[in-house]
Amino acid sequence: MLETDIVKSPIIEISDLVLLTGSSEDPLQGGSLRSKIAQVHMLDLLYTGVALRLGTQAQERRKKTALSVVDKLY
Repeated sequence: MLETDIVKSPIIEISDLVLLTGSSEDPLQGGSLRSKIAQVHMLDLLYTGVALRLGTQAQERRKKTALSVVDKLY
């Protein structure tokens, strides 16, 4: 799976699935905040979709992950 905002990207040719984000940037904006926010939003939508499908199993996994790192917080 590939997430991009560049329709003409060469990697699209070999990708099984392409998710296009709605924010583009010009060549002088290398890594604009607008593009990053669009990509993070897409990841959040995907995460939410998977969590909804998994139901309580997703909640259990999130709790297990939180408990495994809680002692490493500053």
